[in-house]
Amino acid sequence: MVTRVFGKAGQYDLEFTKTPEGLWTAAVPFVESCEYVIDLYAEDDAGNVSYYATYLLTFDSSKLQVEMMPLQYVPELIGQGYREEWID
Repeated sequence: MVTRVFGKAGQYDLEFTKTPEGLWTAAVPFVESCEYVIDLYAEDDAGNVSYYATYLLTFDSSKLQVEMMPLQYVPELIGQGYREEWID
């Protein structure tokens, strides 16, 4: 069972709290307009931490619009090294 969700939004650390309805929420620092890549991690009751997801959060203050889009990130092993790439 997941007991903690945390991550980073740009240079800001995020710590999520669970609501009584079972939703995880966190406050992201306010700026006029911004775009954050958010990396999320989950921890279970045994203390095991795992990568959870990466999202692009965009806020446009002129439109009062917030958009979150999941980003698919796939590492690929090539010989002795590896290559990282984003998938749209």
